Amino acid sequence: MSFLDLLAPWAVARIVVRDLGVEDPVTHVAAHLRKRFSEKPSDGSSHRFRVEGDALADLRAVGVVVGRAPARSHYARVGFDLLLRRRDDGDVALEARERVVLGWWEREAVGEVLQGRLEEIREDLVSSS
Repeated sequence: MSFLDLLAPWAVARIVVRDLGVEDPVTHVAAHLRKRFSEKPSDGSSHRFRVEGDALADLRAVGVVVGRAPARSHYARVGFDLLLRRRDDGDVALEARERVVLGWWEREAVGEVLQGRLEEIREDLVSSS
């Protein structure tokens, strides 16, 4: 574990997208995500996108420093990296991750928000197929 991982750990959420009814689900999902988010360089086994967030989300999060408990609403529009991979069973796996600068206290709250955002993306994918 690096010093950066201790100072700013990753908040992570994962979701699986099944039964899109298309021949190549990864290509279909990647094309759909390219319309909404900016694609970033990635290794050959996955696609990586950046979901831009609201700059005020970070400012609201600073309340943790003054002793307020992290709340999901503080991070409602936080930006994150979105990874798209093909699973061994052929389904599509989406992973959202973002470094949490204030560390371990807010990691769980950010993870809950990322999970909700992934569910929104999955619903949009399923309804557009």
